[in-house]
Amino acid sequence: MGRHARPTRGGNLLSMRSRQQTERQQLLMESSRAYPSRDGRK
Repeated sequence: MGRHARPTRGGNLLSMRSRQQTERQQLLMESSRAYPSRDGRK
């Protein structure tokens, strides 16, 4: 997914930010999967 992202000056910051976002999304998805009733979905 991050193939177009190259490790350039400031690219590290961008990659780190995208990594944090992806990790957060994964955590959210895992939490929602572990607790579907909490998400409010039926």
